[in-house]
Amino acid sequence: MFHPNKGSVQQQVSESVPPKPMKKRPALKAIPGPESSRPLKKHQKGLVTQLPLDQLDETNLHLRKYLWMYQIIGYCHGGMMPSKLGPSHDDNMGPGPFLMLDFSMNINVPPNIFIQKRAASAIKFIEEGQLSSKKASWNRHNEQRKLAAGQICHGLEGFCADNNLVHTAVSAELVSKDWMGDECLCDEDRQQNEEWRALLFSSGRITVLERDKPNLQVLEEKQPAWMHESIILGLVEDTMHSKINDPVQA
Repeated sequence: MFHPNKGSVQQQVSESVPPKPMKKRPALKAIPGPESSRPLKKHQKGLVTQLPLDQLDETNLHLRKYLWMYQIIGYCHGGMMPSKLGPSHDDNMGPGPFLMLDFSMNINVPPNIFIQKRAASAIKFIEEGQLSSKKASWNRHNEQRKLAAGQICHGLEGFCADNNLVHTAVSAELVSKDWMGDECLCDEDRQQNEEWRALLFSSGRITVLERDKPNLQVLEEKQPAWMHESIILGLVEDTMHSKINDPVQA
């Protein structure tokens, strides 16, 4: 008596069953107000990190949880998971600081527990939205500085390769998010409006004529505190003094 192969029968059955339709992503809810009839743009650059929590749909919230956890440990999607024993964090994630997992130890050791607590706090914030507007503004500028530092680190790769330098060492010495500018080239909405020009004028950074220009072009200059002239001159003076008093070292 002939017995058909089970695998072939299952294959025929699976081929006869139509594929399940893909689940549609839920639409974003319109914001109450005069522009509530216009839907939010789905493909706006940086949407997940720039929109307030109450304007994120279920998919964006889920994605933002992963992005926050990746940022905590310096992991870049598709790369190797960084750990204390290696490899190190991805350069595209910026200079850090990051929390490093220790895969050689138990999950309940203090370093690994601390990372779990940080991840849990981030998820709690996303789900409950417990953040004041002042803290939200600080966090936004902090992320902008991290992004700028990461871009500079990435740009140093070619320079280090051409000059036979160690990229990680050069980046650690020259790049820090705290040295990045606060992006005062425009206001929070990326528009050079009258309020933004008035703020620059009140701070004494521009003249009356510049304030009244609708297409005012501004370049921001920021100097770290340790690079102040008085500190540099003090270091030079201390160095010269030590060489005079210690001729052997000189």
